[in-house]
Amino acid sequence: MALVNCKECNSRVSSKAATCPNCGATVASRPGFLAIGAAVVVGLVIVGAIDAALRPKSAARSSADPAITMPTMCEPSDISVEVHSTRVEYDYAYVTGRIINNCSSPTGVQLKVTLLDEQGGVITSHDPWPASISNIPARSDFPFEDQLSVNRRPAQADVRVIRVRRW
Repeated sequence: MALVNCKECNSRVSSKAATCPNCGATVASRPGFLAIGAAVVVGLVIVGAIDAALRPKSAARSSADPAITMPTMCEPSDISVEVHSTRVEYDYAYVTGRIINNCSSPTGVQLKVTLLDEQGGVITSHDPWPASISNIPARSDFPFEDQLSVNRRPAQADVRVIRVRRW
């Protein structure tokens, strides 16, 4: 409780009192936090309404607007893979090549790298995302190398695109 001066008789009066006990004049009170908060909220609503009214219509397009085009999703068939080499060092086979994004938008690519023996039996396989969580730019290529643990020498490597995703 604070003491304020009465504006009529200059007596010291509680700020919570409605009238001065000395002369009966109304005591001027300060607005509370609730009143100040309400005034700020009303002010922000007014500023937002003015901003929305003055904003150009072209800046407020909806996602259903045909003028806004979304990038095309790629399919695994839009991506091709070239295997350059398969080499074995100790207990590991390294498959190198490049991924070619023929799609019109950037995309992430998951491969299935399968190492086969002389009879076409599977030695091992791996499903890497060579570009990690990066997109390969549209109409470009990306080099890759995959390392696989092997217990015998592979005769060939089969590399396929199994999934595409936009990160």
